[in-house]
Amino acid sequence: MLNNFNKQTRAITNSSKYLSLGIEVFLPAVLGTLIGHYWLDEPQKTPIWTISLALLGFLIGMYKLFKTVLQINKKNKHNDNHKYNNSNNS
Repeated sequence: MLNNFNKQTRAITNSSKYLSLGIEVFLPAVLGTLIGHYWLDEPQKTPIWTISLALLGFLIGMYKLFKTVLQINKKNKHNDNHKYNNSNNS
């Protein structure tokens, strides 16, 4: 029973990490598009701010994604080295 609970908890934790990562990538682009369109481009009737802020939001989202992937790789590399060192000491 406890083992099943641990598996479910781990699954929820992993899925929440991916969900938050998706939000971090998606939200800046959407907010940039909405702010550019409704707040800055509406009075001028030109799409320049919409395009600019959407692109900026996309770049910010990709930066966050890249940064998170590097952190995960660094953590996994550290864990793999730790496992390798423990197996050699046994």
